[in-house]
Amino acid sequence: MNMYNCRIPGILLLITFSVTSRVKAQPEVLSLENDLSRKHYSFGLSADGYGSSNALNNDFVNACINKSFINPAAKNDAFVKLSDLNRFGGDFDGSIFFGHFGDSLFGKPNSGYFFAFKDRNHLDVSFSRDLFGLAFYGNKKYAGQKADIGNASVNILQYQQIQFGWMRKINKVTLGIGISAIKGQNNISISIPQASLYTEESGEYIDLALQGSIHQTDSLHKNLAAMNGWGTSSDIFFSYTPDSGKTLKIEISDLGYIWWNKHSSFASIDTSYHFEGMEVTDIFNPADSGNTSQSMDSIVRKYLPVEKSGGYQTMLPALFHISFEKNIIEETLNLSAGFRYRLSASYTPFIYVTAKYLFSPKFSLSLTGASGGYGNFTAGLSLSAILGKNFCLSAGSNFLTGILAPRSFGGEGAFLSMKKSF
Repeated sequence: MNMYNCRIPGILLLITFSVTSRVKAQPEVLSLENDLSRKHYSFGLSADGYGSSNALNNDFVNACINKSFINPAAKNDAFVKLSDLNRFGGDFDGSIFFGHFGDSLFGKPNSGYFFAFKDRNHLDVSFSRDLFGLAFYGNKKYAGQKADIGNASVNILQYQQIQFGWMRKINKVTLGIGISAIKGQNNISISIPQASLYTEESGEYIDLALQGSIHQTDSLHKNLAAMNGWGTSSDIFFSYTPDSGKTLKIEISDLGYIWWNKHSSFASIDTSYHFEGMEVTDIFNPADSGNTSQSMDSIVRKYLPVEKSGGYQTMLPALFHISFEKNIIEETLNLSAGFRYRLSASYTPFIYVTAKYLFSPKFSLSLTGASGGYGNFTAGLSLSAILGKNFCLSAGSNFLTGILAPRSFGGEGAFLSMKKSF
């Protein structure tokens, strides 16, 4: 029986098609020092997020999302740009913030506190070149070859945080720490470290080897109100200003865990399977076909692992951020450089350089060039303006390259923040 263009196990297709999940902007690390130390009180709202890939351009991803026809030329162009390990990921976050910085707090001079509510949505996908090839070309492309479809993973994580924090300024150093209580909303985690699919050259049979696991929270309750787990996390902030016009900042955000409840499920699979198809002599009564080599029930038992109910824990994709800022022209031009790195993700070090130009004390423009994270090179622009009395509005995107040249670059995003100090 010819096994060309046979169906790939559903778990592998899920990994590939999860790449098309949409997120829209990029995270902006909130500087506690900037928001609190300049005024006694500060209140703010922000929404930020992004989606980016080191392998797929925006035209291709948007065609998948919109279920548009993908012509062979577009598939071929995407395929030749793939590496052995490809990434797609992003974050979509929203937050409400309030803080107070006074002359003293609990007897400590130059101290303050802050509260925040945050909604977090995180997507992390990794996939091999061969997995993409099987999904978009079928297995005929791999006749007589073994397709390596391992090193694949999907992690979809949604949670909310209520945070309380404290900060203090001591001479040239500012320290801050935040502690969060977390409500776990939803999680799907798929990991396939090893998998391969061999297609016999003439298409007579296939050999599948698969090793992986799936963790999933309650699939019937996953909206914003769902309480599928709980957790804790911490944020740590440090800045040092050796002299006027220079600042070193170090931040660690979302360092913690979520413990998912007993309504969650877990499944693992470690198997190899040889499949030659089924021969059916009577299509109107296939059960009486004595030559059926393997029943559908046996195939299902091999492909689908047995689910077990029970809780599990997830380490949050904590973000480490370090930057250095320097005024080049006092009150006119500022340069900063830094890098960000996420734990427990396929995220690579994100390195950036930003130039900020102040047209006036109330209006500035920033240009950013960056590389890494889930994508490759990207460039962005942002605007900030002080409107009225101490009301600051900021908006921009770190992915103008993907927006302006969607056939050449991957990544879309935007951010918006509003802050009032008094």
